[in-house]
Formats: sequence, structure tokens, C-alpha cells
Amino acid sequence: MPKNILVVDDHPVMLKYMQQLLEREGHRVEIARDGYDALDLLVTYAPDIMFIDLIMPKIGGDKLCRIVRRMPHLKHSYLVIVSAAVAELASERDRIGADLYIAKGSFKMMSGHILEAIRAADAPHSGNRSRPMVGTENDQIARRMTRELLSHARRLETILESIDQGILEVFSGKVVYANSAALDLFGVFQEELLARYVADLFEPVDRGRVKSLLSSGGGRPDPIGTNRPLNLKGRRVVLRNFPLMDEASSSIVMVYDVTDQLHNEFQRQHDRKMDAIGLLAGIAGRALHKQTDGMLQITDKLLEEMTSGIPRRRMIHRVGQNLRRLGDLSRQMLLLADAAKNRSSGTLRSIPGGTETILLADNGAITRRVDALILEDLGYTVKIARTGRDAVVKYRARFDKHYSKIDLVILDVDLPDWSPSEICDQLKRINPGVKILLTGEAEPVQEDWESLGPERLGFITKPFDMYRVSGTIRGLLDLTQAAP
Repeated sequence: MPKNILVVDDHPVMLKYMQQLLEREGHRVEIARDGYDALDLLVTYAPDIMFIDLIMPKIGGDKLCRIVRRMPHLKHSYLVIVSAAVAELASERDRIGADLYIAKGSFKMMSGHILEAIRAADAPHSGNRSRPMVGTENDQIARRMTRELLSHARRLETILESIDQGILEVFSGKVVYANSAALDLFGVFQEELLARYVADLFEPVDRGRVKSLLSSGGGRPDPIGTNRPLNLKGRRVVLRNFPLMDEASSSIVMVYDVTDQLHNEFQRQHDRKMDAIGLLAGIAGRALHKQTDGMLQITDKLLEEMTSGIPRRRMIHRVGQNLRRLGDLSRQMLLLADAAKNRSSGTLRSIPGGTETILLADNGAITRRVDALILEDLGYTVKIARTGRDAVVKYRARFDKHYSKIDLVILDVDLPDWSPSEICDQLKRINPGVKILLTGEAEPVQEDWESLGPERLGFITKPFDMYRVSGTIRGLLDLTQAAP
């Protein structure tokens, strides 16, 4: 019965010989000059038998066999490796996955083995195939040359595998080789990565930049992502393209994982920022506290001694109120200075961030702004509320807009209008699954905790320490919502 047969070989003489031999026997033959061309053909073509050379440019026969074995529409195809290197593959037959291995030799000798392979393809097969080799007893000189070629190729691959950076060989925008570091970054097996467009491996927002990189020519390696790294499976990477001058449409792409480098730099910048804020807050807070404390003593004494003149008493009373507000600001500044002094910044640690939306309800003007900056540095979108009523109104408004819900409420325990228990009760009426993180200068006493209700509540001291608040917030956000 005529078969649909695909012959894959990079040598034109071998292709012509195989095509003529098989067509004389009445079979329908397609040819491909390497594994890359074969994969393009196999998207819509399902041959009964494939004769595949082992050593080819772009994608070799061993990789092609492994890819074919993962393609559902080719699960019944009979795979035959035809190569001068067959004898050197004795220990790798199961890994490659071909059904039969034929050593290249004289055309007369190979013809019998090839026609026998077609007959073997019709024989019933068990799940545990023997994967025999034939024709390996001849031409010891050719075998010696093949061993040297394979040895050289394996040394080169060992070097590439030892490199920490991801390495891709790309032809016409598609991957034809990837080292282990690249496979780890992309999170796939090599068979899944080969013959895929490089740009499609990245998020849609970055694909245009990747295509632009691959289309660049010349001898200079062009990087992308240096100023704005690309996203890759939760990592941040930079790509550098090295076009191959002697091969059109081919290049080597280096993939550098800069996630840890950016993370460490972010922490250093944050530490410097908080040190500067703490220094300025300490200087301003101490000076302001000293002045306001002295002036408050004077106004209090004036009010005690003044027995008449109601307008003057009111004026002095207003002065006293303003001084107390200034005193509260100076106290917030000193809190910031003390937090910066006690912050542990010597060791770089993991800082989990996020992209969720947080409602920050805080009465302290200075601590509120600094804490909002810390949350924004962690990647969150921050909405501000200054009172309990304001927090409830803003939460309800966004809860009704399903596309922009608030994921977490950070609630100051000392807001001027409503108590924490009243605010929590109102929020839970809107959404029983609301996640709330309490904040304050001191943790609530046991009685206050009991009045709030323990579910979905946590506490963090303000002003925030980025290292502590990042983990606390991430832990709350990652909790699976219980059914109300």
C-alpha cells in the first residue's frame, strides 16, 4: 500500500536518492532540508513514515523526533533516523524516540534497509519498542570522523549549558536552539520552545519591542529592556541580539535575568529615601515641638489669668488649637524620624509587592503621605481617605464598580469621626469578604480587638516599615476568600 513519507536531510544528493527510491516503490514523498522546514510542513501534514537525518542545521534530527512525539496528530507516525552517526547513539535511542536507526553507507546497502523499514512500519508494535539499529558494521573510517564531529558538537553544547544567561539561536524569528538557562526562564521543555516565535514567548505589551530587536541588523549587539526590562514569567529580563553575519535571518539572543539586580537597587533607593525623610523629619519635628510646646504653655497661662474680654479669649483659644495641630504634626515627624532610625536596612531581603488597589484611611497628614509613598513603591494603587465616613463612601463607590474594586483597606484606629468597630461594621455590610488591615501607633488592646471581630483583620504599626508591611499586605491579599 502506498505510504505518505517525509524525508528530512540537509544534503541534496541524499534527498534526491531517497525521493527517487521511494517514488519508484509507489510512495508519495515530501522533502524538507532541515528540522525547521520539516516542522513548518508538519503543521498540516501527517506522514505515515519519516526518514530523518541526525546532524542538520537549525533543528537537528534528535530534537525533531522529540518534538514530533509531542504532536498528537503524529502519534502514529513511524520515525526512522538515517545518519552516519547512528552507531554513536546506542545509549540515546530511548531519549530520541525514533522507531528504527539506519546507518548511512553505500546507496545499495541503504536501499535494502530503507525498504525493510517501510515493511516494519506496517508490523504491529507493542508499547515497549526495541528501537533496533542496522547497517552499523561498515565504514569504520567514516565512523571515526563522525565520532570526532559529535564529540566537538557535544563539547560546544556543554559550554553553552554551563552559561548562566539564557541563550537562544533564532532563525526567521523562531527558536531553533535554547540552553538550559533559557528553558528555566521560559518555564517550558525544549520541545515546546523550538520553532516558536520568540516574540510570542513574551507578554503582548512587549512583543513589538522583541520583534524590533530581532529585525535589527549589523554587527552591533542591540539590547532591549536596559531602561525598561521585559516581563517574563514574573521575572524581569534584558535581551541582547547578536546577528550572524554568515547566515541570513539568523542570530543569537542572550536573555539576562536582572530581577535580583533591580530588586536590590530598589531596596537601596528606598532605604536612602527613608533615611532622608527621617533625617529631615527629625530636624523639623524637634524644632517645631520645642517652639509649639513653649507657646502652648504661654497661651494656657494667658487663658487662666484672663478674666474678661471674651473676643480675646476666643482668639487666644484658636491660637492654642492651631498650636496643638502643629504639635501633632511635630509628633508625626518625630515618629518618622524614630522609625527611620530603628529600621533594619543592612540586609537585602525579599520584598513582595503587587498591583492591587489599597484604600488607606489615615488621619495623620505626614504619616499618611509617607505610608502612601511606600505602598506605591511596592507597586500598589493607593486611594486616600481622611475619615471613617470618607473611607466607607469611597469603598462603596468602588465596590459598585466591579472593574475597579478595592482589594484591601488599611484603617487607622484613631480616625476623628467613627471608631474602628463602626467603620469595620459598615464595610462588612457592603462586602462581607472585605479585607482590613488596622494601623496605628500602638496595637489595640484586647477589648478593642474583640469588639472589631477577629476575621480578616491584621495590624501594622505606623509609620510603615516597608519590609514588614510588604509581607503583611501580601499575606492578607493572598488569602483565599471564604464564602460569606
